[in-house]
Amino acid sequence: MKASDSEIVYDLLVVGGGIQGAWLALEAARTGRKVALLERDDFGAGTSANSLKVLHGGLRYLQHGNLKRIRESRRSVKAFRAVAGDWIEEVPFFLETKGSGVRGPWAMRGAFGLFGLLSRIWGDGGKGPQGRVFSGDPTRQVPGGVFSPSANGVARWNEAVMRNSERIVFEVVRAAERCGADCLNYCEVSAIAKVSERWAARVVDRRTGESGTVLANQVVEATGPRVEEEVGNEALSLLRGVNLVFQGTPFGTQAVGLESRDASHDLDALVKRGNRLLFFVPRGDQTMVGTWYDRLEDASAEVTENDLERWLEEIHSVAPDLGFHRRNLRYIHSGLLPADERNELSAQPAKESAILPVTAGRFAVRTVKFTTAPEMARATLEKMGFELAPRLAPTKQTEPPPPPYPWEDLLRSDVDVDPKVLEVAVREEKVVHLDDALLRRSNVALDDFCGEEKFILAATRLGAMLGWDETRRSSEVTRVLDRLRWSKVRPSVEQ
Repeated sequence: MKASDSEIVYDLLVVGGGIQGAWLALEAARTGRKVALLERDDFGAGTSANSLKVLHGGLRYLQHGNLKRIRESRRSVKAFRAVAGDWIEEVPFFLETKGSGVRGPWAMRGAFGLFGLLSRIWGDGGKGPQGRVFSGDPTRQVPGGVFSPSANGVARWNEAVMRNSERIVFEVVRAAERCGADCLNYCEVSAIAKVSERWAARVVDRRTGESGTVLANQVVEATGPRVEEEVGNEALSLLRGVNLVFQGTPFGTQAVGLESRDASHDLDALVKRGNRLLFFVPRGDQTMVGTWYDRLEDASAEVTENDLERWLEEIHSVAPDLGFHRRNLRYIHSGLLPADERNELSAQPAKESAILPVTAGRFAVRTVKFTTAPEMARATLEKMGFELAPRLAPTKQTEPPPPPYPWEDLLRSDVDVDPKVLEVAVREEKVVHLDDALLRRSNVALDDFCGEEKFILAATRLGAMLGWDETRRSSEVTRVLDRLRWSKVRPSVEQ
């Protein structure tokens, strides 16, 4: 498929190649329909890339009494494992218990018991997070952990953590292609109009500048947090969500939730457990910390020096002397998401995704959680009249996809890169820019301390195949460095 194709009529055009668009394309293609997926940037380069990398198994929603969300989460995690299980690992999570009330050990045991009962009753989402409560000193279970003096135990459960969420988006895209979908990145849909009985999308290929029209019987837009505004609905308020990535793993291979100094403003929680929690989640030899939400007058994902100082101070107040210093800060994940409109004074993300009918044959999807994208895709397609295939589930009989190209080889001067193999990898993995390869198809630029000279080497190798001149190679290196440097944080504007 090319952006200029106009003779093909698709059953469904999906606009937006984040995690929601990717799952829409996959589930629609599994029905045997002709599907196209178009993304203006790279797959998973927007809000989908900015998360704490946890695929929540549903346990957290017990406090809301939201059984629907629990079941959606369980089913969705199972689907993610079926498509990208090699990129997901089980990580133990720990949370201290206090007193004898709703934050005590018996309350947590009751929650784990109820969750286990629901798992057995439903039986369609796997076993889910398995929980256990240990009484006594929490540091016996979490050596080096920082717990309050009043802690009388610790609760433990497992969650699925993504080693590379951006790669997982691409694995879903690859699965959609194996089912027959046509998927293109760097193809911008500039306009959508009804022509006779079909939808005509005006498309610009941002790689070549070519433009054309893509025809489809139905259209669904999953373009991110501003999708409602883009389809003509009243825009929602947006929050900035931020997670920080530090070098080092002071908590080892386990995740720990620590109570922050800020009160929780969760309006839907039936059980109030005190202040907001900060989670410290291991990722290789790094630790992700978050999540912070801020309601901003001018919604932007940019981070200021004052923001960073505030977050570092909060981390040090709950986890002092554990190495979470600015000098160890490797990366900042920052993105926008819909806000809960019910309380304008607090910064809480919207709880529910939404399917938005625009007009006959055209829909939009507002997604609030990475985890539940598979179930949201199925609900959307059902509303559009698709007869869905059975839900995906991990199976040993499933033929694994081909292994990814070792993009880290581009950075290694002691490794000879075969141009023919690289050419195939660029084509198959749809790499257009250097950061596609080093930040999304792989996380090598995040995982390793790479000097600028290594990125220049990688740009030289990739550019030799893609025809980059010196100016283009320099700009490609700058794209990567701008994403990596914590010094990209812009100065605060004095009032």
